[in-house]
Amino acid sequence: MSRLVILVVGLLKYDSGKTSVALSLVQEAIEKGMNVGVLKPISGFDAWSQYKYVLKSMEYGKLIGEDLYLLHATARSNAPIEVEGPLVMLLAPPDPASFSWRMSLYTTATTSTIDQAIIARITECSEGAISTRHYVIEENLERTPNVLKNKLIELIRKLEPKPRIIGREDVEENLFSYNSIEGIDSCVKRIMSSYDMVVIESYNDAAAPTPSSIEVDVVVAVAPGKIALYPGDKYRRALNLVGEIRNPLATTTSDILGLIKPIKAIDTHPVVNPKELEKPWIKGLLDEIAKIA
Repeated sequence: MSRLVILVVGLLKYDSGKTSVALSLVQEAIEKGMNVGVLKPISGFDAWSQYKYVLKSMEYGKLIGEDLYLLHATARSNAPIEVEGPLVMLLAPPDPASFSWRMSLYTTATTSTIDQAIIARITECSEGAISTRHYVIEENLERTPNVLKNKLIELIRKLEPKPRIIGREDVEENLFSYNSIEGIDSCVKRIMSSYDMVVIESYNDAAAPTPSSIEVDVVVAVAPGKIALYPGDKYRRALNLVGEIRNPLATTTSDILGLIKPIKAIDTHPVVNPKELEKPWIKGLLDEIAKIA
């Protein structure tokens, strides 16, 4: 098999099953003796429900979320984990008491990424050098429940380089501006050029996380119970019709997949937690992808 790049996207904003499918592909590739690279260019994780990865981030001294860590560990990667996941956001639910128990304000905040973002890391690989920045959104940190807030302050003290404090109004500019996405994309290009096979996991239901992430051979679209396979060139053409190649993060999979038909659709079965499996969850998926590539 020649060099193969696969993009895994989700049909739902949350819980499509992207990570489970990406991990299965990595496991199957390793079984075939392939040198596998992994990318989760943009990710977020929850400090409360995924607290284990708050502790992992303390160990690494860098912000590292669950999906990124699982991909890195499953691939047995020797690449810097911050390059495989150049943008990570840590979210935390606010304390309802910080809104004086006004539930309409509390509910609005719990559905907003900007209102829940506490810490962020961005890594760039421009001109061959790796540079990392951490940010703390201090006003959101102050609204976090006290016990969790103390743990997050402990994490902040262990991060290197030391975080810069920014306001909620600065999040978009610092993390999602065109220059920031270009810097993130430089890490994507670095990983894509270094392996026989690369598996890229997208963010939420975005068409792709970065511009280079659409330069792939096959797109794997995931929904609960179903996987659909698309040639990369047809996916790119559809994106060009409805979105912006320079910023595919702003386009959703539903915008694109109504324009093209899958080459193959595969049923998947439920398991307790596909992320915990040590063997490929969907046997033979990589062979089906290779036929399209």
